[in-house]
Amino acid sequence: GIVLNPSFYGTFGHTDTMVHEVGHSLGLYHVFRGVSEIDSCNDACLETEPSMETGDLCADTNPTPKYKECNDPEPGNETCGHQHFTHTPFNNYMSYADDACTNSFTLNQMARMHCYLDLIYQTWQPAFKPPPVVMAPQVVEQHHNSVTFEWFPPISGHFYDREVGSVCEKCTEGRVLLQYASNSSSPRPCNPSGHWSPREAEGPPDVEQVCEPSVRTWSPNAGTDQGVVGLSECPPQGCMLQLEFQHPVVPDSLTVWVTFFSPEESALPAIHDILLLTVTGNNISLGPSNVFCDTPLTLKLDVEEEVYGVQFYTMEQHLEIDATLLSSKPDCIFCKHCKPLRYRLLRQPAFTHAPHGLILIEPIRQYTDRDVVLHVLHTYQIQTISRWGKSEPSLPLVHELGGPFCGDGHIQSSKGEECDDMNSVNGDGCSSQCKEEPFFNCV
Repeated sequence: GIVLNPSFYGTFGHTDTMVHEVGHSLGLYHVFRGVSEIDSCNDACLETEPSMETGDLCADTNPTPKYKECNDPEPGNETCGHQHFTHTPFNNYMSYADDACTNSFTLNQMARMHCYLDLIYQTWQPAFKPPPVVMAPQVVEQHHNSVTFEWFPPISGHFYDREVGSVCEKCTEGRVLLQYASNSSSPRPCNPSGHWSPREAEGPPDVEQVCEPSVRTWSPNAGTDQGVVGLSECPPQGCMLQLEFQHPVVPDSLTVWVTFFSPEESALPAIHDILLLTVTGNNISLGPSNVFCDTPLTLKLDVEEEVYGVQFYTMEQHLEIDATLLSSKPDCIFCKHCKPLRYRLLRQPAFTHAPHGLILIEPIRQYTDRDVVLHVLHTYQIQTISRWGKSEPSLPLVHELGGPFCGDGHIQSSKGEECDDMNSVNGDGCSSQCKEEPFFNCV
């Protein structure tokens, strides 16, 4: 909950305090987190430019120190030396400025609050969830009388109607069921004590920092008696962690998140056997595996039997297992009954044959508009439709037939394009927004 001081709340200059505190309750940080709330210049949260990975974890709030005025602060000394901050978000509710200028949240902050409601407070929600909002559509092709655009799936990764607790929440496109371990055990002498337990290996990954020891993992080292000097040895067959999944499936792959770093290049594999537990009892050994602390181990499986669990064996006292994901083969039986989300296309000017929007019968995410008018700006938006209702429209795509677009192979600097490699793929040097991506040497 939220506690407010009655001697301040509602008084002049403090009426936005409630908005600020609700923002914290919905997962928002102060906009000055990356400058004024860091311990040192080596702090992982240090924010030198707006980013989703540092500071307040929102890429549309510029770095700023703690400041109470309705303007940019004067250049001055901060934790990391003399700095000058411009275009600071002093009008943001998560700043420390008073009511005279605080009036807004950013789009990233709004998205973060929605995700926080969806993930952290999901048990407070009704029995169904509203259909998610898709990403804005993008033009991918055009001819003299048509334009083709496509849109990405909802950023939430949901493709089906969502009932709370339903298996359909875990089904992806192609009806692949994704399951994290939901049950665990670890027999002695590796039976952990205190707050370190096999249960820490259940659910999705949750370590605070990769390659660092974490109490949110299972580890043989955690089961040793704290009063004994040195580490107890694992038995000849190794220390064992058993994880089980809610639904037995014919698996496609197994992904394991670990926190382990070996300084010795010649060290034996940290996991000396992985055993798949099958419904028939014909358990399958996958053998030893080297693991890396900053990259999940993913094993492609050629197995035709239903698997309900997995056992990990290790002689490495410092191995830590954080999470395990079992992916089914496509068309999993548990996903068969799931109702796919559908899409409605909205256009201004409206479609002549569908003035209230065009509902796509198939759950496809591409459409070719052959009803376009030359020399007219067309605005396209997408709505997601489920049996519970329809979503808010996506952000708009505004395009004129024949006009330039990101992906046409021509760099329109006036539109902010830094590159154009004729596709909408990220991670290849030129992003889907036609911005140059760092760490590529592009010509």
